[in-house]
Amino acid sequence: MDRKFLIGLFFGLVIATTAIYAWEAKSHIIDNPNIEGPFFLIIAILHVPVGYWAVKNNSNLAWAIMLIGTIAIIVIFGISRSDAAFLVGRDKPGGFGSLSVISKVLQAGIVAISGWAIMDNRKNGAGNTPSIVQTQKPSPANQDGRKS
Repeated sequence: MDRKFLIGLFFGLVIATTAIYAWEAKSHIIDNPNIEGPFFLIIAILHVPVGYWAVKNNSNLAWAIMLIGTIAIIVIFGISRSDAAFLVGRDKPGGFGSLSVISKVLQAGIVAISGWAIMDNRKNGAGNTPSIVQTQKPSPANQDGRKS
């Protein structure tokens, strides 16, 4: 697939997921105060900047943070809907609302595109943060860059 298309799709998924989390944060902070409100607010605030950082830098680290962070959000959601809900601060398991299911589908797309970006970077040799050796300039006495 075309990289520009996938990056555009990625931003669309990130923005849509951010909108859902902002809406959920509002309802959980104002209408039904509980621990989920601040959690949703943090996700809504950080999702776009982290996604932009991943695309702008195209580093495997940035894409991996997006990938692992999104998987962690999905896992926390799964835990909050199971009998282990007490692990994430809930008294009892929650239900599956339509917005929560839609956000998980969108997040699956974010995970897939982040994984694709890492694999594409590895295949093309891009996305790696330069090491110290790669960024060192040759000394004046040794202009060809070889070790003496």
